[in-house]
Amino acid sequence: MVKKNMCALDRAIRVLFSLVCIYFGFIDTSIINEPLLAMIIGGFGIFNFAVIFIGICPVYHLAGISTHKEIKK
Repeated sequence: MVKKNMCALDRAIRVLFSLVCIYFGFIDTSIINEPLLAMIIGGFGIFNFAVIFIGICPVYHLAGISTHKEIKK
């Protein structure tokens, strides 16, 4: 099983970034005039939301990075 690799600050920043991507990709499409690019950006925002809820970033996992702090008992 893969351990969580994202801290709370990392997740909070990703929430803001995801909302911006979803806004530009699906809501205000006048900013990005290319429909395919807008859908890719919006899809990336949705993917980021899934990563936030799971707490495991696949890119971090592949790179061996972790911002998650283990609580010692």
